[in-house]
Formats: sequence, structure tokens, C-alpha cells
Amino acid sequence: MNNIKKDLQDIYQEPRQEDNGKQEESREYYFNPEDRTISPVVPENQEEISAIKKPKNSHKKIWITLLVLGLLVIGGFAGYEVYKNLTMSGAGGRSLGDIFINIKGPEEIISAAPAEYRFVLENKKQAALKEVELVLRFPKDFYYNSSNPQPQSLSERSPASGREELDGGLSPIPPISPQSPLFQRYVWAFPLIKPGEKIEIKVIGRMFGKVGDKKTITAELFYRLENFSSEFKEMISFTGEVTEDLIALEIEGPEKALANQEAEYVVTLSQVLIEDSSQENQLTQVGIDCVVGVDCNQPLLKDLKIFIEYPEGFELNQVSPLPKQGEGEEYWEIDSGSLGPPSGSLGPLTQAIQEIKIIGILSGESGTYKELKVRAGFDLDGGFRLPFGHELKVEWQTQESFLTLLLEPKLGLDLQVNNLSLPVYAADWGEKIRYALAYKNSGDLDVSDIILRLDFTGDLIVDWGSFSCGGKECEVMLSKHGLIQGIIWRKEQIKSLAKLEAGRSGEIDFSIALIDKPPAPDGENYHLRAQIIAQAELVDFNQSFEAMSEESDIRIKTEIKLNAEARYFTDEYLKIGSGPLPPRVGETTIYRIFWELENTSNAVKDVLVSTVLPDWMGWPDEVQVSVGEIIYDEGLGQVVWSIPEVKAYAGQTEGEIRESHFQDRAQANFEVSLTPRLNQQGQYVVLTQETSCSGTDSFTEQEVSARQGYLTTDLDYDLGAMGKGVVE
Repeated sequence: MNNIKKDLQDIYQEPRQEDNGKQEESREYYFNPEDRTISPVVPENQEEISAIKKPKNSHKKIWITLLVLGLLVIGGFAGYEVYKNLTMSGAGGRSLGDIFINIKGPEEIISAAPAEYRFVLENKKQAALKEVELVLRFPKDFYYNSSNPQPQSLSERSPASGREELDGGLSPIPPISPQSPLFQRYVWAFPLIKPGEKIEIKVIGRMFGKVGDKKTITAELFYRLENFSSEFKEMISFTGEVTEDLIALEIEGPEKALANQEAEYVVTLSQVLIEDSSQENQLTQVGIDCVVGVDCNQPLLKDLKIFIEYPEGFELNQVSPLPKQGEGEEYWEIDSGSLGPPSGSLGPLTQAIQEIKIIGILSGESGTYKELKVRAGFDLDGGFRLPFGHELKVEWQTQESFLTLLLEPKLGLDLQVNNLSLPVYAADWGEKIRYALAYKNSGDLDVSDIILRLDFTGDLIVDWGSFSCGGKECEVMLSKHGLIQGIIWRKEQIKSLAKLEAGRSGEIDFSIALIDKPPAPDGENYHLRAQIIAQAELVDFNQSFEAMSEESDIRIKTEIKLNAEARYFTDEYLKIGSGPLPPRVGETTIYRIFWELENTSNAVKDVLVSTVLPDWMGWPDEVQVSVGEIIYDEGLGQVVWSIPEVKAYAGQTEGEIRESHFQDRAQANFEVSLTPRLNQQGQYVVLTQETSCSGTDSFTEQEVSARQGYLTTDLDYDLGAMGKGVVE
């Protein structure tokens, strides 16, 4: 327009002859583009006015000048209309004088779904448009698929124009393909658009974004008018909003699950189906089917991948279909491709296209939540990237999670023996055992239809004739030989077993007695095990479960006996002592002390037998042992016999047992000397103080012990020395 104004300012209008014969002064005119008027130039002073007198010219020159002036005024109006830059948003188009430009596209965008955008340019002028360039600007998260016609450049402006470059220059023109990295600008160049000619460009691609995001596409038109040297620019924009995702994830699973029990999840991937409407002046959302410009050999979801993160502590048992192995984690791909919209669909629908079934064991503490996470996204151009090839943080198309509350039924069971909760109870032969069976619902779930069963295992050491249910009814389980193996309580006998709410408890008492002696003459390590097993139903889950108590083990203790004797003669009257008998004051008499241990059903370890010699006794250091060793502490006067282990039934006197365990006997003897003092005359003299024995039952781990009193010169068991114990 500067050129137009300059041309006008250089024009001088010839003077014309008035009717009165007077001649007008010559004036200068210029074109005002603001109000589209032509005004004479008013000189600042009269001297300038007198300076521009018109020359004497012919009438022919006047008419030529007026014709030129008229053409310039008409051209100025036309140039001004085109020169104005108009901008608009929304669907539809706008007539820019005699140029019509329009953008059509979906106002409601389904993220990741292919959509068609139409750009229409129509020259309604009488003159042609030359050197036309259409620059389309897409959001950075638009993924280009195809266009018809294809753009000549992916840069800001075409280098063929020879005009000033914008935004820092031009980029090399890469080949266009659906898998090319994405660019923000697409350029179409047209050397000439004739009057009445209509240009239509169709671009197909995917718009990615979150629901609620607004996406704007801008079209910029650069051109020159035929017979004009000035360049003109027009701009129009279109905005759509992301209202839905192309894909949707749904997870089905248990909202509540039992700990350490199997749980099943189903992950369903659904695809939105949109009816493809391509009617004139209607927004088009290309749905599931192939459309013009979309490579139908490239399935819509071929780049979609699904990743699943299992809950913490989840033990996978089965998954179908099997995943593929990626870098660091497994994933699923969609291989089925695109699915056509259902016939007669009238709007958005969804159709399940992929289902993943997961079965595994959930473990953890009761009351904690376990989360299954699923993510799905498109792997654009071989990697999870945003458009334009920028390596950014992955933005997933959609992700879902599912929380499962982990619960664990807790039916506490405890079995006490004689008011003691011990894993091992050491009992004696013939002892009466009082059991207390306690049960408590210590979990968060109500349980019902409880069956309590007490199982007995081990040796037949119970006198079942003494069994008592504690005043309540119960069922007795018998073996095929008619022996009792257990006891059962049901809700018919105990009402609280019908339904036991969380926090409620109960107790059952019963008793039995042990037999008086071992059932076999040389059996070892007799015991009776008892355990409670409960079966119940979970009210909220319609599922049964079992609970059991710790095993209670009644073990029969062994009994160890100590025999200690002082002798001068053997049972056969053989002399094994020396010196005067009865003992005399001032003279020394030698006695022999015999120790022997008698054991029953269990071995005894770490046995110690000891006594103390009075200060008037001597130690001749004559010792014999069958097992272990004897040590004398002269300072303390203590005699100690240490034995690593005394075998079961060692020292038994019954013929059959004695012979079978003869090699296991534990015997020892040693000499002591007595020189009576004057103040001991006429008395029995103490040879050893009390003798004690201690050890540990190897089966029950209980301490066992025995002791015997003082030994004196009154030799009760020595028939040859009877009546010869008083000192003379």
C-alpha cells in the first residue's frame, strides 16, 4: 500500500476550463486508506499555492489524468480489502473479501483417535492469486498420519518463495510418512490459484491430550495478487476440546480378599467406537474404520502397549495371554488391529478388544490394601515419545488402579494342660490331665458353623474310662479298633459355635487320666499329642477356612532312683573291708561305699551324684566305676560321680529288663576310712552325709533328681556286719 500511496502522491491533475472561461488552479491529490477517500493536498501557506500553478495543456491530457486517477482509486479500495488481516476461531470459515478460507475438524476430540481436518481455500476474485503458501500450525502433541495433497515442506516457509525467512530460517524437507517424527508446521505451496478455483487439503492424524485440554490449529495464508508486488497475509484458527479417550481400561477384581488365598483380576481394554460422518459442514471424527488417507495396513492400535504392575507380595500363578518381555518389564501388545463401528451406531460406544486374566496369591497383613496398576499408551515411532521426536517423560494415554483390602480370618485356638499353655507338659504316670480348650474370633470377619475337633496322636497311655466332657455333650471319634482318637464339638452341642462374631470367645473344659505304668516293659519316650482343628464358614465370603492350635505334647517323665550303701561284707559274706569291726577308738577301719542308679523310660543326661565326707573320715583313693568318673575334693571333703548319660531302664531289677539292659547299668564304689575319736566311743559314726543325684530328662528336658540320707557305721544292708556298728 505504501507503493500505492506514493504513486498517488506523485499525480498532478490538469486544470479544466469552467463555463465562465476562468481557469482553476492545479492541485495535488492523495488516497487515504483509512476512510478510502481522495483529498486534495492543502499547502501550508499561500506562497506554496501560487507555486503550483497548472501549466497550459490540452483537454486530451486532462481526460487521460482523470482516467488514471479513477483506476488508482478502484485499485486502492481492492487492495485495502485484501490487506486487512482477519482472525477467527471455531468451525466454519470466513469470506475475506473475495477470498474464502475455512477449517473443519472435530470440536470434541477423542484423544489418540485418528481425525480428519479439512482446509478449504477458494479464490472468488476476478484476479488470480500467485505465490500462494498455506502454513498449518498443529499442537505439539498432534501425530501426523497423512494428508492429501502432501505438504511441500515441514518448515516455517517454503524456500522457493525467495522471501524473508521467519522464525530463524528453514529446515531441510524430510520425507513425509505416517511414522515420521512430528513437526509443528506444515507448508503447502501453490504457484497460482485462478479466479473461481477451490483448493481443499485433508490432513489425517491423531491428537493426544488429557480430557479438558483445548487444542488449536492455525492456518496462515501468504499470497500476492496478480499485477501487485505487495505480499498479503491472512490467518484463521480452529479450536477443539479433548472430551474422551480412544481407549479405556477397566479392572475387575475382589474389593476384599483373604490373605494367602488365590485372587483373580481381569483387565479389559476397550476402544471407543464413533460413527464416521463425512457429510458437508459436519465435524468429522474418524473412528475405528479406515478412511481416505489412512493406511489401512497400519492398524489403529498397533502401537498400543499395556503394562501391569502387580501388588506388593503378589505371587503370580497364571496370566493369559502371556506378556512380551521388554527392557526391564513385561508388556502386552494389541495385535487385533482396528475394529469397525457397529452397524447402526448413533454415537460414542465402546467395544472390548483385549482382556488379560491374572490369577495369583495375595499375601500381607490383614487390614492392608493391595494395589494393581495398569497403564496403556502408544509407542509412537518405536519408543514411548511425545510428538516432534522430543524425548520427554512418558505421558500415558490412560492408567487405572484397583485396590483390594486384604483380610485374614483369625480364629484363635489355645489348648491348656492343667492351667498351663506349654508346648510340652511333663507328666507322671497315673496323673490326671485337665484340658481347657479356648477359642476366640480375633479377626475382623464374622464366622459361622464352627466345628471343633480335638485330635489325639501318640502312645496309648490314656485311661479312656476316666474321660469327661466337662458337663457338655460331645462326639467321640473311634479308631477301627474301637479306641478313641478324638473329640468333636458342633453348634448343636455348643450354641456359640453357630455364629461367632468378631471379638467373641468361648471355652470348653474336659479331662482324662494317664495309665499308671508303661504299656510295654521297656518302651521309651512315651507321649500323647493333642491339637485343636477348627472348620468354619466366612459370612461375607461364602467360603470356608481352617484354623488350628499349636500342638500340645504330654510327655511322660522318667524316674531315676539312687541306691547308696556302706558295706564291710558282700551278700556272700566275703570281706571287702578291713580293720576292727566293731570299730575301736584310735584304730582305723576301712568301709566300702556303693552307689547305683536305677532309671525308667527316658535316658538322663549330665548326671551328677555327690556326697560330703565328715572331717574325721579319710580318703584311701580306691575307686571303681562302670560309667563316668569319681573325683574327690580334699579341701571340701566332697565326692562327685559325673556321668554323661544314664540309659533308659539302667539298673532295673526285674529279670528280663535287667538282662536286656545289664550293659547299661550305672554303678560305682569307693573306700572310706574311719579312725574313731574318744568322744565317739559308744556311738554310731557318720560315714557320709546325704547323697544326692541330679540330671536332665533327655525326652522331656525336665530336671530329675533323687537323694538318700546319711550312711553310718550301722550297716543295715550288710548281714555280716549287723550289730557291729557302735564304736568300742
